[in-house]
Amino acid sequence: MGRTAGGPRLDDLESHDSLLSKLESENPTPPSRADAIEALRQMQSARRRAGAYALPTAYHLAVGGVFGALLAAQGLPLGWRLAVEIAVVAAALAMMAWSRRVTGRFVNGWRKGPTRWIAVTLTVAFVGLALATLEVDATHEVRVAPLLAGVAMFVIAAMADWLWVQFYRAELQR
Repeated sequence: MGRTAGGPRLDDLESHDSLLSKLESENPTPPSRADAIEALRQMQSARRRAGAYALPTAYHLAVGGVFGALLAAQGLPLGWRLAVEIAVVAAALAMMAWSRRVTGRFVNGWRKGPTRWIAVTLTVAFVGLALATLEVDATHEVRVAPLLAGVAMFVIAAMADWLWVQFYRAELQR
């Protein structure tokens, strides 16, 4: 992984306790005072950075907007749908830059750990709503179904993103 804005690698953030574990497993004798102090410093630094990892509410709403727009666009004519999909890609790239500007880093939602289950659940909800929308439209010709699914997805995705950040922060503080 790359470096954060002038800081340590993200791998270092996510595995702040690895140094201590390494010291314990590779050394049959206790670590030196300097090694123990360094391990403690790294853990305290990771905890401080975890506390600083906070995204504004507008960011979570933007995540909901991206997911909701992508789903709602399925009810639009092809040209409009493509325009929305291009706008969604542009918005996602802008949000990555936004996250880097606000927190000093962008963290992939599919990273290993407890946060992955939130990403999986969000994906299942998106696919489920998309399939339900297609089925409703095909059998009942309810043209408003994609819009309603998009609104539901907006709420689900915004809440999931907020929850993801809470899990990520808790994980870094351990």
